[in-house]
Amino acid sequence: MDPKERMNSTLLLVGVLLLSFVSYSEQESIESLDDVLVYPMEPASSRRSFSGPPVFVPRNANEPSPWCAVSVVCQRSLNPICGYDEIFGYGKFDDICHMLKVNCFWKFNFALVPSCRPGT
Repeated sequence: MDPKERMNSTLLLVGVLLLSFVSYSEQESIESLDDVLVYPMEPASSRRSFSGPPVFVPRNANEPSPWCAVSVVCQRSLNPICGYDEIFGYGKFDDICHMLKVNCFWKFNFALVPSCRPGT
């Protein structure tokens, strides 16, 4: 499987898992996952300051982020990627799983982008 097909299948899996998480009406508390979760580090650098608050994807701070279900089952690849969040700006991640864990734990909303610099 070439890298493009692998990326497409990974994105498809992420989409399916996200949809199944959203459609699940009685969500389990993720507190029981504290033993298995490794708390991710925030991205090492940003083109913006930390002065703004993080974007909360859930309706309130007590709800788990929709990214959590996907990040728990994501298989690490250690292929560096870049992401962009409206508040944080650009960030570099170890792989897509690292980005999803940051979205989950820190409640950001990073999206995959082709470069860590605007306009390139």
